Amino acid sequence: MPSIDLGFERLGWLMHVLPDTTVYFTHPGLCIVTDIDLRTEGAMRDVSRYLGGPRVRPPAGWELWLRSTGKLSARAPDHFFVHHEKRMVVPVSYEPEPIEPSATERTSLPDLDAVLTLQASYWTYIEKHPAHVVLSPTTAAEATDILTWAYTDRLLPPEARERIPPFSQDECHELSAILRSLDVNPSPNHVSIQTRVIAKIMLRICRWKQGQVSVDNYGGHHSSRFDVRPSFVRRVADVAISAACLGLPYLFVDRSRSRRDYESGMRSTAGSMLVVGAVACMIAAVILGASVTLISIPGLNDISRIASFISIILSASSLVSALLALFRWKTDIERNAYHQIGQEGFMVVTRRSVLLSLPLVFLIWAIAAFVIGVSLHMLRGLVLPRHVGKYMQWVVVGTVGGLAGMLFACGLLLL
Repeated sequence: MPSIDLGFERLGWLMHVLPDTTVYFTHPGLCIVTDIDLRTEGAMRDVSRYLGGPRVRPPAGWELWLRSTGKLSARAPDHFFVHHEKRMVVPVSYEPEPIEPSATERTSLPDLDAVLTLQASYWTYIEKHPAHVVLSPTTAAEATDILTWAYTDRLLPPEARERIPPFSQDECHELSAILRSLDVNPSPNHVSIQTRVIAKIMLRICRWKQGQVSVDNYGGHHSSRFDVRPSFVRRVADVAISAACLGLPYLFVDRSRSRRDYESGMRSTAGSMLVVGAVACMIAAVILGASVTLISIPGLNDISRIASFISIILSASSLVSALLALFRWKTDIERNAYHQIGQEGFMVVTRRSVLLSLPLVFLIWAIAAFVIGVSLHMLRGLVLPRHVGKYMQWVVVGTVGGLAGMLFACGLLLL
């Protein structure tokens, strides 16, 4: 266990302990914040040596954030400058200058997206370091106005609303109540909690705006820099994945552009999804047991044994993937849809849809392998008439041709 050194207090450093036991340190005189645990032996010495290097001290009006990533010499890329008035976090290599963009630049999409990215990084930083920052009353009022606007938009939705409000009704009500309760009895602990709540609100609105920028840009009215249309290789990959998954991912296509809240009944759809997952797990367990029984039959031919073994693997995979899909669905329930907008591009097949469809995909393939194994075992030694063999050949050719036609049609739709 490393020894504890409290020498940082004599050098002007302050330790902040958050309710979740997270610890970080600040130096008000030098405007420095660090996640490095200065209580450990040698940490204060290493930090002081690093701060004595060139181009390390923050410029006037900026704050230096030192992140802990291992060896001190390897942390330089993870040091950032923070500007609270501009709400931006930039890397050390950035040359901070008090230059405000012109009104024309602010309205352009690339600058808007860049500003939102900087603001999202800033509010993420504030969320993790709320104890040493006191937000202005204007910022608190801005957060309250955002909640009020979102709540009103939920109560009185416009006739043709294409954008998903950033907060649900319950979230607006509960967050507003929390902010009001923290204003009634201000204290140092309450101030840090209020700062963290406001940071979370502002971070969500930044992510929401970023999603709207991506959606608006997809219409082709802005710069091609943000063109998120899939490439030809990705489209081919979508076709291959869809074929391997039997088209089931389309049942779980990302609903990022639909309303996912209490009004749209998302919570009720969660129950149906749980039922589908539970049924898939039960059937997979039955197929797993039947495959184990089949593979243990004496005199089973090699092909049937291989098919049974494959069925066992696929059934077990269905059970495991059902658990993973449950975790993913729970995550989707607990967060709003706009977090997904623009993250995977406008792909037909997304990682989410594939993951949620895996239990059924593995189950269907397991059933197919089990049926093949049982059929081959039952047909062992059976001699078919010659004319039946010819019919079977044409049946196989027709089936393969039909599947090829289906794949070709799917490819045309995707491409």
